[in-house]
Amino acid sequence: MKKTIFVLAVLGIIAWLGFRMTQKPAEAPTTTNQITTPTVDNNKIPSQVETTNITIKNFAFSPVEVKIKPGAKVVWTNQDNAPHRIEIATGEKSSSLSQGDNFESVFNKAGEYVYICGIHPSMKGKIIVTDK
Repeated sequence: MKKTIFVLAVLGIIAWLGFRMTQKPAEAPTTTNQITTPTVDNNKIPSQVETTNITIKNFAFSPVEVKIKPGAKVVWTNQDNAPHRIEIATGEKSSSLSQGDNFESVFNKAGEYVYICGIHPSMKGKIIVTDK
């Protein structure tokens, strides 16, 4: 009888172990280090500021007239030995520009903006700001 109980106990343990081996172990929570790339809508990305360069050389602006879009920037660079000063009809003025100096202005509203050299008023130019 002892032998039968012993055999049944061993068979029970074997059966129990076999059952345990076929069960899927509980999965531990996993952490992933995924990098997500955001979706970009190119229609909503602000473009870089458009920049137009005007050179001051030989007592003249070049180009004399430029067309830009609202929000664009204009940069004047003095390449003359003589000083120059930008004066825009809006009332904005640069300081005296020596050779190699720059002055910049952003034009946000559509319209025509005449400018001159405040030191040499015969030097004239025009900025045309338009959506078209």
